Amino acid sequence: MEFAYFEDGIGESALLTESTPPELLQAYLETIPEARPPPYTEENYQKQQHVQNSRPGGISGAQVYPSQPYHAQATSRTLHVYYENWTASLVRIMDTDNVTKLFKAKCQLTKPHLSIASAQTAATVGTAVYHILSSRIDTTVRGFQICMRPCATLGRRSYVYSSPTRRGANTRWSSQGDNLDLVCLDERGVPLARFRASNWSMRKWGTLELIGPIANDGGPVMEEIVVTGLAMAEYLLAMRLTGGLAEA
Repeated sequence: MEFAYFEDGIGESALLTESTPPELLQAYLETIPEARPPPYTEENYQKQQHVQNSRPGGISGAQVYPSQPYHAQATSRTLHVYYENWTASLVRIMDTDNVTKLFKAKCQLTKPHLSIASAQTAATVGTAVYHILSSRIDTTVRGFQICMRPCATLGRRSYVYSSPTRRGANTRWSSQGDNLDLVCLDERGVPLARFRASNWSMRKWGTLELIGPIANDGGPVMEEIVVTGLAMAEYLLAMRLTGGLAEA
């Protein structure tokens, strides 16, 4: 074993042996610059973080990825749908504040079976027509014809159509079990809207939640979602009440 001499704290030489007291050993280690970590400064800290983050595995060994826009919570806007009479033939659609009336709707046995108009101008926004021998739903939105065709899904009833307001992109409305709840998905499977039925209320039909950019649209895209969503909701409600309009 090699021994070393060094000057202790009082300027005297000391011999480093196996029996050297811990405090003298510590004093010896402090005389070696490489044995001491560099003093903490903001500059040293930034350098250390840069080295760690530049490694393929990062600090913890996991790959470090930049934050993506879809990591943030999507904005939403909830519309409230109420019946205006006991026969549920007249409907009003209220904005999130539950005060501003956006649309009014009428359900009837003759064509069009569902018509939706602007509450401000009374102009027709859209209509829906159902068929006895087919489960196809023919809708119109601001003059554009939209054919909602049923498609097979496990345990769900779904309708798909080409969206005229989204450059013909496939849009799908699907039921969520037996409680008349619906979800609208775009061509990538990203939710655009959700309809939640108020099954135990005689006054409120449900809520329609607009998700993402549609929440701030307030124009043709929102009108399309309102018309197609309520068209399917009314169809499923009629099926429950009458035992089914058509199964194919």
